[in-house]
Amino acid sequence: MSSASNSALAAAPSQAAAPAAGHAPAGPGRCLNCDATVAGKFCAECGQSRDDHSRSVLGFVHEFVEHHLLLDSKMLRTGYALVLKPGRLTRAYLEGRRARYVSPFKLYLFMSLVFFVALFYSGLAVFQVTGRIDVPSFVPDSAVTDGGKSLSDAIEQAHKASAWAESASPAERDAAVGKAWFFAPVQEGGLQIGDRIRTEIEHGGSAGESALSKHTGQGLLMALEHPRLLNTVLDEWLPRLLVLLLPFVALWLALFAWGRGLYYVDNLAFALHGQAFAFLLGTLAIAARKWLPSLPIMLPLGAVMLVWTVLAYRHVYRSGWIGTVLKVGFVGTVYAAALSIGLGVAMVLGLSEIPG
Repeated sequence: MSSASNSALAAAPSQAAAPAAGHAPAGPGRCLNCDATVAGKFCAECGQSRDDHSRSVLGFVHEFVEHHLLLDSKMLRTGYALVLKPGRLTRAYLEGRRARYVSPFKLYLFMSLVFFVALFYSGLAVFQVTGRIDVPSFVPDSAVTDGGKSLSDAIEQAHKASAWAESASPAERDAAVGKAWFFAPVQEGGLQIGDRIRTEIEHGGSAGESALSKHTGQGLLMALEHPRLLNTVLDEWLPRLLVLLLPFVALWLALFAWGRGLYYVDNLAFALHGQAFAFLLGTLAIAARKWLPSLPIMLPLGAVMLVWTVLAYRHVYRSGWIGTVLKVGFVGTVYAAALSIGLGVAMVLGLSEIPG
């Protein structure tokens, strides 16, 4: 009886010292990964946590949400600074205060994932043109098929077009140019192509056009009439172009910041934060278009993006208001032009394969 009691008493301390499943043991111990001495919650040698997640389902779920979905206090702190404190994240990165925020690259990946997943499940078209488009009746057939015979012909057509634009009603102007939509529900009818333009495109244009140009024109005709085809190309190439343009933007930022003691990667961090904020605005635009399709959201969000960029640039680069506005305007214009050219090339490559 006494021996059994002694055994129970001897086992009691060891059982009391055993940590509860899913919690870090109190006091110093040994790291289960590298066998180093550990005094806190994490190993100073390898960084492994002392929490035993393998014995708790809730701990496993918590680890997945926190470390893989980035949904933790650090992400909340990062999101707050990104939205309400333009430039703070990049400035903290430059000054070495990085542990409290999500890294620029991880933030970019997370926000891009949210944006493109939202775009995919929303079923919205990134870009489409609706209405009807045709060559105005005052333009002769020779100008449609040959592009004009001389400079005088071109000047005459320009005068006629200007006079027509001033006298035409809004409905007539809309019928001639169509209407562009961003992040809008797909309208299956697409753009209705007038007979004069259709004849020109389907017959391959003027004799001087290359086979690729003619083929692409026919693909563009089909894509404009069927927006899903056009957005198949955009959905494939837009993520790639946005990634490829990041080093390009960082290069221009580095040129403007020459002599400030910044590294190229510091400018890349600013570009990543700016693109992450743009993804956030894009996600808001998708939500607004999905549930409030008639709400004019694109222009206000564009203004928010411009103001945010100016404030963030001034905070990060310590630039004056005039210099900031000029530099942001220049880089923004170059970025928009590069993105447009990239999308144009992507559309040529993609749409040239549409016609059979």
